[in-house]
Amino acid sequence: MLDELNIDKTTQDNLINKLENNQIWDCMDEEQVSKIPENYFNVSIDEPVKRYTFPDGSVIETKLELPMISPSAVTGGSVSSGSGYTSVRGAKVSTKKGLVGMGFYADYTNVNGAYDYISRVYDSWVKVVGGSYSNRKLKIVKKREDISGPAEAKLSADVSWVGGVTGAGTEWLKLRVGKDKAWSSQN
Repeated sequence: MLDELNIDKTTQDNLINKLENNQIWDCMDEEQVSKIPENYFNVSIDEPVKRYTFPDGSVIETKLELPMISPSAVTGGSVSSGSGYTSVRGAKVSTKKGLVGMGFYADYTNVNGAYDYISRVYDSWVKVVGGSYSNRKLKIVKKREDISGPAEAKLSADVSWVGGVTGAGTEWLKLRVGKDKAWSSQN
């Protein structure tokens, strides 16, 4: 996972040494993470990747990836639009936070001048390096946008670390759809 985050070899070695010495990485330390502005990791179509690098070189990265729009994808139904709506199938929502990666796919529709909605969420995954997870849940929390806020889907999992490293807790990733936009957020 560290290679996927483009963390250089020296920093990777330093982070691994921290783990071997039962020290938690900055990206998994609640005190360090709390210093990041509240909505920093909200990604959207306009800004699909947000990345934060901590002093020790650990990283949190959140992405919203839409299916590629090409002639074959359009004919295959990945993105379709009509008079006043755009439907997306297979939007990938993912995040990588230190030793934890998680994500899922979603189908949603933005309706111009009306409420947007999430049709389906599926194919979730959770990866934990040097630990484990349990209680993985993926659900549509709120199917339709309404006056009180956007539609919302949520993936969550209980994460724990092995080898005496502290930092067990629940990680979550949300997709929100509303006001003709889609974005994600995480804890």
